[in-house]
Amino acid sequence: MENENSTLQALVAQHTDIEPRKRFLGLITDLVYKPTGSKLRFRDHYYGPQQSADIKNLFACSEDALTRLAARTDRPRSTQNGNLRLETAFSEDLQFVAIRLSQFSSLLYNPITDVRFLTGASARALCQFLA
Repeated sequence: MENENSTLQALVAQHTDIEPRKRFLGLITDLVYKPTGSKLRFRDHYYGPQQSADIKNLFACSEDALTRLAARTDRPRSTQNGNLRLETAFSEDLQFVAIRLSQFSSLLYNPITDVRFLTGASARALCQFLA
């Protein structure tokens, strides 16, 4: 597993298709998905124990299976807080997604998976699944 102490943003910034771009006199740095020039956004989703199987499946299933998941109507719904945190980074055009799952223990959310990167139709399907 990647460095557990690294933030998702730091890990995503190391991806070959991601480029940092400075703006506002170099004081603000945005991460951009190079193939489309789309800016990345970061968001956390929280889930309870009853949704853990569905959320953990996102890291085990194939890209084709992710596309089928997006079509489901019984998607897990995020809560205000939960024992699982799904960290997401996605491009504004939904052509790039990075996800990492953390579990709450010892008063902290500790990563329990590596970062999974998706592009193209698989990335768009995952964003639909999480919407």
